[in-house]
Amino acid sequence: MAKPLNVIIKEDLPFLQSCLKKQPVHLKKRIQMLILLKKSEAPLSKMELAKQLGVDPDTAQRWRKSYIDRGIEKLLEFKRTSNIKPLIDEHLRTCS
Repeated sequence: MAKPLNVIIKEDLPFLQSCLKKQPVHLKKRIQMLILLKKSEAPLSKMELAKQLGVDPDTAQRWRKSYIDRGIEKLLEFKRTSNIKPLIDEHLRTCS
């Protein structure tokens, strides 16, 4: 079994918790992942993350990679695949 990836979360815990409150339901688990990684004393594997978040391990891995590659902005990026106008305004989907 592969060694768990050590992810360093740049944002502090109060910022992540305030960001969690501002996110729509479909993005909350992504912020919860960052909080889990920040609070954890040891690196968490994708399986452990997936189990704690209630998502597929590949999803946890994809979210973790998005954060490592380009930070929280990339992690919270949500691409719609239909032509339906979003119900949630763009300014409500961001933390800043």
